Amino acid sequence: MFEGFENVLTNLGSYFKDMTNPVTIITIITLVTVVVLLLATRKKSGYTTKTLTYGAILISISFILSMIKFPMPQGGSITPASMLPIFIFAYIAGWRAGIIAGICYGILQFIQAPYFYHPIQFLLDYILAFGLLGFAGILRKNINYIVLICIIGGLLRFICHYVSGVVFFASYAPKGQSVYLYSLLYNGAYMLPETIICVVLAIGMLILPGLRAAVDKAKMQ
Repeated sequence: MFEGFENVLTNLGSYFKDMTNPVTIITIITLVTVVVLLLATRKKSGYTTKTLTYGAILISISFILSMIKFPMPQGGSITPASMLPIFIFAYIAGWRAGIIAGICYGILQFIQAPYFYHPIQFLLDYILAFGLLGFAGILRKNINYIVLICIIGGLLRFICHYVSGVVFFASYAPKGQSVYLYSLLYNGAYMLPETIICVVLAIGMLILPGLRAAVDKAKMQ
């Protein structure tokens, strides 16, 4: 159960030890891509160097947290709030930048296990599902909304995985079980606790005056 936690440093080292490693190259390209995309829309959206810095740091934190996996019996895995840094960035920089960060995070998720069954399934499970985490930043009215951002972002991601499960993974449903119920149980088994963990930590962030003030101060107007 704690295998991912025990091996996280080893995995990180193997990713960046050899700069010719394809995974390393893709990771670097992804991080560079988020910077380029943010720069490309900088004039229209008012992104600053600080925005780019926050984006790179928070995406990296999400990626590291996502490597600490707690597998579920039916499949899927729970991580220690790997979505939360994306939610925080979406609050800080807005939903447009949040979507870009979410997509880059989704690509980084893909390269951890680089396979897919269909291009549409790839778009649903990696591009759209994780991009919508950042879209939840549209609710960034004030710092208290960070909890709602976590809930909505988690729900939007779940919907994408649920649709993907119904359309592309129906054959995995146990005999006699509705594919709709199968996808609900499979994806809900890890998405619900994952979202709850984010919500609990977000509430904790609101309770701690120093952390709350730091995040709110970083918010781009």
